[in-house]
Amino acid sequence: MRVFWSIVSWGLLGCSGAVPVAAPLSPSSPAPSSAEPSVASSHGEPARASGSESSAAHRASSPAQPVVRDKEALYQRSCDLGSAIGCNDLGVRHWQEPKRARELLERACTLGLTQGCANLAMLLLPVAQEHARALTLLEGACKEHNAHACVHLGDALYDNPEEWSKAERSYESACKMDDSEGCLNVGWMVLRGQGTRANAERAAEWFRIPCERDMFEACAGLGFALLDDEAPSASQANQGKHWLRVACDHDSAFGCLMAARRAAFEAQQLTPESRALFEKACRLGSKSACSVAESRGDSDDSDDEAESASD
Repeated sequence: MRVFWSIVSWGLLGCSGAVPVAAPLSPSSPAPSSAEPSVASSHGEPARASGSESSAAHRASSPAQPVVRDKEALYQRSCDLGSAIGCNDLGVRHWQEPKRARELLERACTLGLTQGCANLAMLLLPVAQEHARALTLLEGACKEHNAHACVHLGDALYDNPEEWSKAERSYESACKMDDSEGCLNVGWMVLRGQGTRANAERAAEWFRIPCERDMFEACAGLGFALLDDEAPSASQANQGKHWLRVACDHDSAFGCLMAARRAAFEAQQLTPESRALFEKACRLGSKSACSVAESRGDSDDSDDEAESASD
């Protein structure tokens, strides 16, 4: 099909300004179920306190008192006794009940639990009149070395291009606290030149950190960054293709899409290998890959298609 080369042509090797929006910053996740509160993450979910801290809070009840086996009651008792951890964890359990959750998280934050303040901020962020306070809470928690808060602060600031520099610094802070999502997001911002000077080599350094921790979306970013050059060396190109394939092998849609485009670009045609990669990327949710995977890719049209791609 004549549109083939306009879709397949690598066309991304020479300038980071061409970094596709199909490679987003960390994806958002739905709010957690109140029945299954989650541990700290960087996907818009509140975080519970660690198990050891939580256990310590539960031990605060007097041994003379009857044993309470209901988890909800245990959290409530802990909170009533002044445990910030108990209030935080109970607030997370009531995440789907904003009024109740807010009361509990306000108390956890007032009692000095940084994670309680971070979770309170996440609850308040969608409320327009509370947005400024939510940012202040996230900034405070981030300064207290809460990586969870730093990532969410970056997410909140990223929506405003005027705040990109601050968002990039927030993600960088999270990365330095071993948060893989923070590293991934810094990598994309540096590659795109958002809030900082575009630099593919420096972006690759940020991507490499979470990739080595088996975050395969970061491996896709690493492969892309290594190939984002006018004339990558043979070693650099091989490394780039390697990491794209690693990401694809671990079900990264972006990794499969970029590996497919690279393979088609080098062969100057849609080969069985590149078609298989496009098909996998399509199955994983890449719409642009689907448009290629569904094309005929007839060999007699290849000359015309290559010519149209160069226009």
